[in-house]
Amino acid sequence: MKSSQPAAPPIREEEGAEIEALLRYDCWLAKSLVRVVPKSRGSWLIGAAAARLLPARYRRSNLVLSMAGKTVRITFDIADPVQFSMVGHFDFDLMTASIVASVLNGGDTFVDVGANWGYFTCIGASQVGPTGLVLAIEPSRVANRRLHETVRRNRLANVMIVQYAAGSVVGREVSVVRPFFRQTTSSYVRDRHPGRASDAVTTTLDALLDKVTAGPVRLIKIDTEGSELPVVQGAASVLDRDHPLVMLEASRYCRRFGYTLPQLYDYMREHGYVSAYRVDGDLHQMALSGPLAHAREGQILFRHERSPACLFAKEMRAHISIG
Repeated sequence: MKSSQPAAPPIREEEGAEIEALLRYDCWLAKSLVRVVPKSRGSWLIGAAAARLLPARYRRSNLVLSMAGKTVRITFDIADPVQFSMVGHFDFDLMTASIVASVLNGGDTFVDVGANWGYFTCIGASQVGPTGLVLAIEPSRVANRRLHETVRRNRLANVMIVQYAAGSVVGREVSVVRPFFRQTTSSYVRDRHPGRASDAVTTTLDALLDKVTAGPVRLIKIDTEGSELPVVQGAASVLDRDHPLVMLEASRYCRRFGYTLPQLYDYMREHGYVSAYRVDGDLHQMALSGPLAHAREGQILFRHERSPACLFAKEMRAHISIG
């Protein structure tokens, strides 16, 4: 990707930015369970299975995020392996969370592609308010069920959940593949295997959003384990009309779908997305680096040349506590 700068500054640095994360448990049993389960590979399966033996009200934990004058509250259910893993490792992707919270305002539309159990859906819903909308897309039946549970548990009335596989075409039957011994966050879609019932049907973001009456699309977050290019290809009209920020996971898994990372960057550039930034979410070095001169892997934030300048923290410090 060739480097090119828009006329307006794409990112305005916010000095001294901090994010506070406070985790509280509804019951000492849940807190004790998370502490005693070892932090080793696959331990999330053991911990979640043990948590399912507890009554629902005893296996909840509550996360409060505070940043730049905004507060987000999310209730977790540690009976879900993904949520148990996040709570157990205190892995809340705080840099990405701060971007989602900073970008969105009341009345906006946030599109969460590959929403899984709904972590970023919750953050987005808290920011767009009752006049805004979160469109949460999740093709996996297991993850989609947990997404519905999350929306009910957190009492979110501004979220629309759809069980489709976002892509570049409408109406193709696909299967959802989850690698062995991996969480639902590693699931991806493939063409339906002959003789096997389909798990979901493809649609495009343009087709979905044409049926929704809501405010402008301000942010699209995409995490589809390799099919990010087909997803943005199916959102061409939205990209050209609303110029939303696009945050996606660029990875070597693109080979599953027959394209390269430079092709993804080139497509975004063809639609006016001239600036790309890498989101570094390591707790010890949370930062937003860029604009990038070349295609890189990682969590990437694309900004359109006509988008207004954005106020982000290029570096952020985290204060973490457990109540």
